[in-house]
Amino acid sequence: MVAKAVLWFTFVSEFLGTLFLFIPVFSRFCSGNSLYHAVYNAISAFNNCGYSLFSDNLMGYQGDLIVNFTIMGLIVHGGIGFIVQYEVLRG
Repeated sequence: MVAKAVLWFTFVSEFLGTLFLFIPVFSRFCSGNSLYHAVYNAISAFNNCGYSLFSDNLMGYQGDLIVNFTIMGLIVHGGIGFIVQYEVLRG
């Protein structure tokens, strides 16, 4: 039961991050490549991995608020963890 909830929490968080990252990345790459980049960066941010597929990391998006807030949100959301999020939502 707990494992299912953790997987669901992770999937929903990374899926929403991918959606928000896909729009700005789409302007740079074709649709298949931009989806790959959006998924990779969402998972990397959620897991606090720090890897990027770009040679300049995310410096090309330094003025893009959507990318910056999405990456920051995923880092914090993934860092807080499932148990804390569960307790906050439970009230």
